[in-house]
Amino acid sequence: SYYLEFARSQEGDLKAQAELARTYARLGKITQHIGRREEAAEYLQKSLATFRQLAAQQGLTPDDRRRRAAAQVNLADIYRLLGEFERAAQNYRQVIPNLRSLGELAEHELTIALHDLAVLLYLEFGDNAGAANLLHEDIKILEASIVREDAPHKQDILSSVYLSLANVHRHDEQHEAAEKCFRRSLELREALVEIYPRAAYHRFLLARCRLNFGALLNRRGEHAAAADHLMQSVSLLDELVAQNPQYLEYQSELVAALTNLSSLHV
Repeated sequence: SYYLEFARSQEGDLKAQAELARTYARLGKITQHIGRREEAAEYLQKSLATFRQLAAQQGLTPDDRRRRAAAQVNLADIYRLLGEFERAAQNYRQVIPNLRSLGELAEHELTIALHDLAVLLYLEFGDNAGAANLLHEDIKILEASIVREDAPHKQDILSSVYLSLANVHRHDEQHEAAEKCFRRSLELREALVEIYPRAAYHRFLLARCRLNFGALLNRRGEHAAAADHLMQSVSLLDELVAQNPQYLEYQSELVAALTNLSSLHV
């Protein structure tokens, strides 16, 4: 664009270079959202390189430090989605200390990065202990944060973090710890469904939580409680599939819920 060309031409103008770094970051985020991941990665890499030059020349304001960190979180997320798990993990590990140092200014970005790295460690590297440590840190931050401001977007992240930790504990056969996390995740997600009853996103995550919790209860021999959660999951997913037949994820989750439910009667 004209603006990018103009900013590139002003290499000696530090204000113009700061705006160029921010513009690259914005373009990276936009192209990421519309699915052009390789292009988004290029913009974000340019943003980070420009921010590095500025930091060496004059230092960065706290806001620009947050923007730089957010760009690196987005870049790590793109690498994860592209299946470049080592590069994703490296970027998450690099950026998390910077986010911690920014405190509440970058709290949202930190909670996202902690969760994303934890899920990556659990699913792709088999590092359950590392994942659990990050998730516990995330929960501590978010539980304190919702005391200050009980905002729905914070409840959303916290519910997802509890669900991820529940699944780590379930995998490690720590059933009591898993149950506590499932119940807290359900409590938060049910409140969000009450606030946003038409939002398929929250109903789907509620169904997923009930499915996973039902599977745990079934494994523990608590068949009546398991059946209750699984039937509620099936009911939610049936409705979601009927309303959104194009989403294969809903269909896959419904099959999983029905399979778990049928196993109760084997």
